[in-house]
Amino acid sequence: AIQSVGSVASLAGPEFKPFFETFIQAFKGMLQHLAAQPTDPDNVRGKAMECVSFMAEAVGRAMFKPYLHDVMTLLLTPGAQQSGQQQQGADLSSTYLLQSCARIAKIMQEDFKPFLPHIVAPLLAAANEIPEVTITDVDEQPASDLGTSMVMPIKGLGRRRITVRTDTLQTKVAAVNALHSIIEGMGMHFAPYVAQTAEVLQNCLTFQMNADVRDTAVTAVSELISNCSEGQKEGAVAAGTAESLWKHVRGSMVNVLESEKDAVSAGIAMTSIGECMECLGPSCLSEQELTHAMNLAAKCVHESTTAMLKLKNEHRQGDDEDEDADDELDELMDEVEALLDGISDLVTSTAKTFKEACVPIVQASVLPVIGNHLSPTSSPAHLSLAICLVDDLIQYGGQPAAQLVPSVLPIVLEALKNSESEVRRAAAYGLGVFAEQNKEAVRPQVQYVLQGLMAVIRTTGAAALQDEILAKDNAVSAAFKIGCTGLFADSEIFKELMRTLPLVHDLEENDESIKCIVKLAQAGALSPADIEATASHCLDAAKESVEYSSSDDNKNQARSLLSLIPAGVLQSAFAQNGEKYAQLQKLIS
Repeated sequence: AIQSVGSVASLAGPEFKPFFETFIQAFKGMLQHLAAQPTDPDNVRGKAMECVSFMAEAVGRAMFKPYLHDVMTLLLTPGAQQSGQQQQGADLSSTYLLQSCARIAKIMQEDFKPFLPHIVAPLLAAANEIPEVTITDVDEQPASDLGTSMVMPIKGLGRRRITVRTDTLQTKVAAVNALHSIIEGMGMHFAPYVAQTAEVLQNCLTFQMNADVRDTAVTAVSELISNCSEGQKEGAVAAGTAESLWKHVRGSMVNVLESEKDAVSAGIAMTSIGECMECLGPSCLSEQELTHAMNLAAKCVHESTTAMLKLKNEHRQGDDEDEDADDELDELMDEVEALLDGISDLVTSTAKTFKEACVPIVQASVLPVIGNHLSPTSSPAHLSLAICLVDDLIQYGGQPAAQLVPSVLPIVLEALKNSESEVRRAAAYGLGVFAEQNKEAVRPQVQYVLQGLMAVIRTTGAAALQDEILAKDNAVSAAFKIGCTGLFADSEIFKELMRTLPLVHDLEENDESIKCIVKLAQAGALSPADIEATASHCLDAAKESVEYSSSDDNKNQARSLLSLIPAGVLQSAFAQNGEKYAQLQKLIS
C-alpha cells in the first residue's frame, strides 16, 4: 500500500496536490510510530520515507516546505540511529533513506541545508564502500547467497571463481547516485563538504566493478566544480575552492579517458571534463595537459571507429546473414555515437575556453579521426555529431578555425539535402556559422547555400515532426545570419523568413533571428514597410524571446525590435491582445 501511494504520487505529479494533506499527515503518524520501534525488519520506515519523497516531488517545494522540518526530524530521531540503520552502510533500509533524502534535498534546495550534517557522513561512507571480493577454486560454491560469482582466468592462478558481494555494491551505486542528486540540488550550499566529497568521488572514478559508479562520479565532479564556481562569483563560497577541487581530481579525471573500457563512460567523461574547463577557464590545463587529453579522447574514438569500419567491411564481403554479427555491429555503432557525442562536447568546451589557441591541437588530434564520419555513407547520428563538432570549432576557434570553412563547406552543403532531419539541422546551423566566421569562403557558393536553406524551410510544414521543425528553425536563423553578413540583400526573402517567426521549438535561434532583423533594419536592408507587413510575426517573436529568458540582452533586443514597428500598429496589437502581450507592454512602458 505504501509503495502504491508513492507510485500514484509520482505519476500524478501536480494533480496529487488535493490529496497531499491527507496522506502527509498519515505518513507523519506512521513515521512517528516507526521511529519508536527498536527494529524495522521489513524496511517499512525506509519505504514510507521513499513515498514521502515521491509526494514532495509531486507537489513541489512550496507545498512541501511546511512539513520538511517535521519529516526530517522524524527521520533523524535518536531511536532510529540507535537501531543501526544509519550506521550500517549496506543495510537496505539505509539505501531507501539515503535515496529519499537525496530526492527531498534536490527539491528543497537551500531549505534542506540544516539537515546536511546528518546526511552527508553516512552517504559518503556508503559511497566509499568497497564490496567484498573472494577468489576460490572453480568447484567451490560461494559461502553466501548475497554475492554474484563468475569463473574467469587469472594470470598465474588459472581459472578461478570470483564472488562479489552484490548487496554492498547495490548500496554503493545508490549512494553515489544520491550524492550526485544532493550536489545538484544544493548547489553552492554544499560547499562545506567539498573536501571530503572530493576524496570519495576520486575513489569512485577508478572503481572498476561498476560503470554506473564511475559515470555518476565523473558527472558529480563537474557539477560540484560548477556549483563552487558560481558560489565564488556570488561571494558565497571561498575564493579558490573550485580551483583546489579541480587540482585534486584533475589527474584522475583525465586518466579516465585512458583507463575507461566502456565507450559510453568515456563519452560521459569527455563531456564532464569539458564542463569543468568552461567553469575554470584556460588556466585549468597547460598546453601539454590539453594536448594529452585531446590525444586520449581521439584515441578512444579512433579505436571504436576502426573496429566498426572493420566489421562493416566484413559484412559487405560476407554472403550469409549473421544475426550475432548484426548485433555486434549495432553495439559498435552505439559505442561510436556515444564517443562522438562526448568528443563533440569536449571540443566545443575547449574552443569556448581556449579559443584559437586550441585549434592546432584539435586539428592534429581530433579532426583526422572525425574525418571518417564526415561522409554521406556515415550513419545519420555519426554524421550529424561530426558536423556539430566542426560547426562549434569554427564558431569559437577564431581565425585559425575559420580557415577550415573552404574544406568543410561542400560536405555540409551536401548534408543539407540529407533525408534525416538531425543531419539537416546540424548542416543548417553550420552554414550560418560559416558565413559569420568566413564570409569570403562562402561568397562563391552563397546562391546554392541559400537555395538549400530555403528548400528546408519551404518543405517543412506546420504538422511536421519536432526534429524536422528544429531543422527548419536552424535554417531560418542561418539565412538571417547570412543576410546580416551582406552576402545577399533580397527583401522578399527576408520577409518570407520573418513570416516563419516566432521559432517556438528552438528559442535560442528565435533570439538570433531577432538580432538579425534589428541589424538588417538598421543597415537599411529592411524598410519600414517590410517591418509593418510582418509586424504580427515580429511581435510574437519578441514575446517568445522575453518569456524564454528575462536577461538584459533579450529585453534590449526585444525593445529594439518593437521600436521598429510603427506606433499605431503596436498600439492596435496591444489593445486587441493585451493579456498576450502584457510583458512586451511592460518593456516599453
